[in-house]
Amino acid sequence: MAQNRVYLSVASNIQPEANIFKAMTELKAFCQIKAVSRCFVTDAIPAPGQPPTKDLPYYINCVALVETDYEAAAFKFEVLRSLETKLGRVRTADKYAPRPLDLDILLFNEAVIQAENLEIPDPDITKRWFLAQGILDIDPEIILPGDRQPLQGYLQPLLDQFSATNQTFTENQTLRAQIQAIA
Repeated sequence: MAQNRVYLSVASNIQPEANIFKAMTELKAFCQIKAVSRCFVTDAIPAPGQPPTKDLPYYINCVALVETDYEAAAFKFEVLRSLETKLGRVRTADKYAPRPLDLDILLFNEAVIQAENLEIPDPDITKRWFLAQGILDIDPEIILPGDRQPLQGYLQPLLDQFSATNQTFTENQTLRAQIQAIA
């Protein structure tokens, strides 16, 4: 069976170092981890209409390239959602609530999928700098499926917008090294 190449967003702002490492360890039962981006430590994204704040717990975000036999919907709903639940995520109406784990499919092969609760490429790739940068860390030449513009072209405006809000980020190199060691 052909392996599906999947770019995953892996994020947490409740015990993020421990939960991201646990998630990556658990994921190995369902896929092969081929690469991981830098692990970006950022302020939480506020709800729409709310100003950025340092009062919310910080996030760690990274992108992982994995290969799996699962198809997109099964991977998202059977594997990723069950792993989120296993590590303590409770979904609420507040999409901006702190969470121990957030796993999303960003890209799935070259597929363009528009289905209920599953949109690939994930539209947040071109809205959140850390998703675009994470993918570019792994493949600097990538072009999003269904698009003609290299992903690199979306990044600078996102970084400009991020810095205009006076937000900052750091990298957690230790966590990245730990993930790479288990891959």
